[in-house]
Amino acid sequence: MQEHRNTTATVRAVLKAAEDAGVSAGTLLDQAGISVDVAQDPDGEVTLDVMKTFWETAYRETGNPYLAMDAGIRAVHGSYKTIDYLLLAATTPGEGLARFVEHFRLINTWLNFEISEDDAGYHLTLESKIGPVPFPAVEITFTVVTERFRRIIGPDWTPQKVTFLHAPLGDPAYYRGFFRSEVVFSSDRARLTFGKEDWNRPLTSGDKGLFDLLSDHASHLSSMRPNPDDLVAQSQQEIMRALGDGEPDIETIADALAVSTRTLQRRLEERDLTFSKLVDQFR
Repeated sequence: MQEHRNTTATVRAVLKAAEDAGVSAGTLLDQAGISVDVAQDPDGEVTLDVMKTFWETAYRETGNPYLAMDAGIRAVHGSYKTIDYLLLAATTPGEGLARFVEHFRLINTWLNFEISEDDAGYHLTLESKIGPVPFPAVEITFTVVTERFRRIIGPDWTPQKVTFLHAPLGDPAYYRGFFRSEVVFSSDRARLTFGKEDWNRPLTSGDKGLFDLLSDHASHLSSMRPNPDDLVAQSQQEIMRALGDGEPDIETIADALAVSTRTLQRRLEERDLTFSKLVDQFR
């Protein structure tokens, strides 16, 4: 079955932080089983298991407790492609972040975001589809978002509050020094809080026409991206691969997805689809 995946833009950001700590990129890639070609490919991806191994290796080899945050600071603007430029073209920060959340699966398929609002402001809560949220994912994501907001609002921008699930690996002052706001550790949620005035602030850099164009493009890319939790989407990908070799049958596709034929039929019926209809659509 289709595995959850992570863009290698994150891998490249970690490699920069590791090299600054005196650890060679080649060492980390070899130990994590990532080829140089994949790591340097702007469209490259690695599986969730490989990404976990890569993080573990990078922390062990660098001995840097702030590695994920340092990598987030070094994540070059544009490295996350359409997502980055959506933020830059948004007419308000909140509008940009809403699209960032909507299309985050272009970066990472195993993390979920929820945006909520209360009297304190707007909250961006990070969750995982598979088990606990790994602390490096929280640290690098919140750092990247903060860096991007400072780019579009101004270098003095600060979130209202940052909440982490984990205890700090290093000195808490390092985290507070970067975010320049209240930072809470060992909480029951991973959350970044924005002031309402900042969330709705008109941006002089915003371009509504470009933002709408990029939003359409991101929607198109998202629709083409397989969802590891969506058996129908996985079936579509397998059918596309199989059509080059002739007429695919449901037994072959079910085997490729490691599910029973009956399970696949049932999932298709839930969408008012049949296997033959799905094949006809792609043919």
